[in-house]
Amino acid sequence: AASVWDPYIAMILQDGSLHLLMGDQASLQVNFIGAPLPGITAACFFPAPPICGAPPKTGESADASATKRTLLAVALRSGGMAIYELPSLQVIYSVADVAPGPSVLVDEAINQQNVELADLPEQPFILDISVQEVPAG
Repeated sequence: AASVWDPYIAMILQDGSLHLLMGDQASLQVNFIGAPLPGITAACFFPAPPICGAPPKTGESADASATKRTLLAVALRSGGMAIYELPSLQVIYSVADVAPGPSVLVDEAINQQNVELADLPEQPFILDISVQEVPAG
């Protein structure tokens, strides 16, 4: 799977590792950023919300620092989620369990016995993730 957010490219390989690349407009090359992230099942880029009162980084205007920040959200094979700031790949948020538990649907007409959650097959991994802004109400 792959996700693109100019100038970044995130590729999730079959072994579950995420490789992050960044395009260089000057040299027209694509380069790897950091080491691969293991145990990833889904990823998406999204713009970081502006930080109120935060000073711009050295050499940037206030508008540039607010629009250039990009985050990468990843779903982990373990059931957790992490958010990285780019291009530093610094974890700014992580949580061990995204879903509170498995969803279970049972047809009572067919299955009259008690169903134990431990006896059910393992739930599938998160295969898609999306982060969207929710308008203030």
